[in-house]
Amino acid sequence: MLITKTRLKQIIKEEVNAFLKEQNGSFSSEINTLSPKETAEFLRLASPPEALQVPVTEQVVEVHGMDGDPSSKAEQIANDFVHILNTLSESEQPDVNMVKRFFSKLADRIDSEETGESKENLARATIQKIKDRIGRETRGTKAIIAGLLASALSQGTDIFNHINVIADDPESAIEMMATDSKPRMTFAVSDGPPDLSQVQAYDFYGNINAEAFDDLTNDETVEVLWNHIDQLVDSGRLNYRRAHVTTQAPGGIAYIDYDQIPDNLVMPNSFDTKEQYKEWVIENILKNDVKNISDLRDFVFGDTGKWPSNSGDIEMRYADLPGGDEDLQAQVIALEWSVAYNLYQEIVEDGINKVVSDYQRQPEATLIANGVESEEQLLKILNKILYGAGIQKIDSLTSPQ
Repeated sequence: MLITKTRLKQIIKEEVNAFLKEQNGSFSSEINTLSPKETAEFLRLASPPEALQVPVTEQVVEVHGMDGDPSSKAEQIANDFVHILNTLSESEQPDVNMVKRFFSKLADRIDSEETGESKENLARATIQKIKDRIGRETRGTKAIIAGLLASALSQGTDIFNHINVIADDPESAIEMMATDSKPRMTFAVSDGPPDLSQVQAYDFYGNINAEAFDDLTNDETVEVLWNHIDQLVDSGRLNYRRAHVTTQAPGGIAYIDYDQIPDNLVMPNSFDTKEQYKEWVIENILKNDVKNISDLRDFVFGDTGKWPSNSGDIEMRYADLPGGDEDLQAQVIALEWSVAYNLYQEIVEDGINKVVSDYQRQPEATLIANGVESEEQLLKILNKILYGAGIQKIDSLTSPQ
């Protein structure tokens, strides 16, 4: 039986996804090498904070701890650099030297600011403000810079370093952007505003229709992908549920469970599938080391401004969820959060299982390592962590669960 090129590509894709799932599926083997004392410290670092920070009126990460208005420095820097962008020529041939100067100046400006927060937070807030104010209809050097700014926003906790990388080697950054097949790297400009409701994001088999995005800007691509998710929710194929996290959002947080997200669905904020984004989180947040669990915890439970659900004219999505206040809708959080949250839960559960195993083999040493005197006290600590992580509690440390 002959195999078509299309089917061969699909087989290869399925094998790659299966491999990634196997590689990224669990950190239990690494956790199992920890001593009872190391496991106790690991769970202390993994413990979720009291509340998930939610900026109700802002859709960007606020830069806390600065003098005056938390976002004032980012706003001031953004104003200066938007002015620079607006003076650029929109000729079709991009000016690589101007790209280099722009990102060099941006890196120097952020580095010179006296703030009480990290440069990563200031860089993220500044770039988001610049990006929000760049017109959709851009060409030439301005479009290239807009694309590189968008790519920087996808760098998680490594944005400031990414700016410096672009400044050092803009040619390579532009080349990577031009050859990347993902929709995020498309900066073609349409002759007029397209009817985004008519864009078919996926084909009959549920695979992304890349050609449909050829003439769309990044913002339009995000809108199309969110519109597709809205359609899946309206049809009942996807369902929002209430996140079991303590939050400042009055109506709570609405999310789509990781297992419900289709494997081939391209998520709007990252332009990745869930397995691709999971791999990115493991590499860039965990740095491929489970001992960096506190970085993943902060990534998941930090300011939700990095998980926006806005697109087009929709500033923020909301959902009606059962069991909530009739007058308060839950704030929808991006699908990428579901991926990071699921990974966090998997690792926490592996850590809890390790403590249970330690207790069954070395009860006294495990109690001492966790600073408690009895099984009941240890069980209370573990269930508090499980509850905070949205995982079902355990009833015993000695009986099979």
